[in-house]
Amino acid sequence: MVEISLDQLARLETALREGDNGQAEATTQQLLDLGIDPYAIVQQIRIPTLTKIGQEFQDSCIFLPELMMAGEAAQRVTSLVDQASRK
Repeated sequence: MVEISLDQLARLETALREGDNGQAEATTQQLLDLGIDPYAIVQQIRIPTLTKIGQEFQDSCIFLPELMMAGEAAQRVTSLVDQASRK
């Protein structure tokens, strides 16, 4: 099993935080192409990052537009992960 590197983790986390759909998709696809377990992407990156973003929203550190952008990027990651897990 291939492990997620800190660089890869940081790239996807940044893409989610910034709501960068294209980078989130590209990084997720790279991880999948490297043989990273789709479940690991969700458990090690997507869920923790969205949890932090949700807490930042609750603490009024970010606002609704940022939350929504992160959610959209996360949906794209989830779509790729779902497709990969069905193969």
